[in-house]
Amino acid sequence: MLPTECKMPDLSDLDFPLKKYLLLHALVGDKGLTQKQGMYRRNFVRLVDKAVKEYQEARLAIIEQIQEMERPPEEMIKGRIIHILAFTDHFETCVNAVSRLLKQLERIKGDNGNWIIPKITKRAIEAQTKSIPNIRNVAEHMAEAIQKDELEPGLPIMIMVGGNGDSAVLANYEIKFSEIANAIRRLHEVAMNLFEIHSK
Repeated sequence: MLPTECKMPDLSDLDFPLKKYLLLHALVGDKGLTQKQGMYRRNFVRLVDKAVKEYQEARLAIIEQIQEMERPPEEMIKGRIIHILAFTDHFETCVNAVSRLLKQLERIKGDNGNWIIPKITKRAIEAQTKSIPNIRNVAEHMAEAIQKDELEPGLPIMIMVGGNGDSAVLANYEIKFSEIANAIRRLHEVAMNLFEIHSK
């Protein structure tokens, strides 16, 4: 479906990019961290930046698609741009980044040393991302699913805007925009805490 309004929460208020803090730590070193913890932090921060960027790009694509549909008929005659396809690409990359962050969160938990990830934060992230692994796996193995006739007729074979415009759907999986936005906020919070940086 082509959305008529953007129901993706805006994440532009997040401190972005986080990678700028890595430059500071590159100069002073990863004080108090083992080499492995330093590498975990660098990779985690990079993936949070990627998730935020791709989420915002997906959101922009929806906004541009709505603006495109509001163009006067005389302009549309000259040709139309299907921005919603950019949404598909950016949201799929966002899902991939979040999926990798969830896996790394488990590794950090098991090897965190002096890092403390609040249980309430971790549980909130897990509750809001239950569909992420499934959507990521279907997207990664779509060609195989098509070959094996594993998809029900009529289901989307690429990530699209679903529901009443408030979710993303792929095959028979769905994730609400509000859920993934909240999860990214929590992951960003974890990344900030890894630098002991707190939002004002």
